[in-house]
Amino acid sequence: MPLQEHEVYLRIGDAGFAKLAAEFYRRIPTDTVLGARYPVEDLKGAEERLRSFLIYRFGGPADYYGLMDTFPRQKRFHYVRSCIRHNGLGLPLCGGNRADSGF
Repeated sequence: MPLQEHEVYLRIGDAGFAKLAAEFYRRIPTDTVLGARYPVEDLKGAEERLRSFLIYRFGGPADYYGLMDTFPRQKRFHYVRSCIRHNGLGLPLCGGNRADSGF
């Protein structure tokens, strides 16, 4: 039987999602599209928000909602999500310049 979305947290736990978010944000500064959209001073906060969201989304506790007030770049989140949805993990294929993407 395939793993259900809500069971992912049970399999990889906090540590698995922390590793996933850390690896994603480790690559942001050198990414030609996303690097310009993430201020260096916000990378740690963005990493924490992504980790919390993924934990919530895949069956863990809902701590993510406590972070929503500190998430002023929601538009960027939706842009990244649409990039992933439309191009798999081909994030560099997304974008253009800031004017084109609405940021």
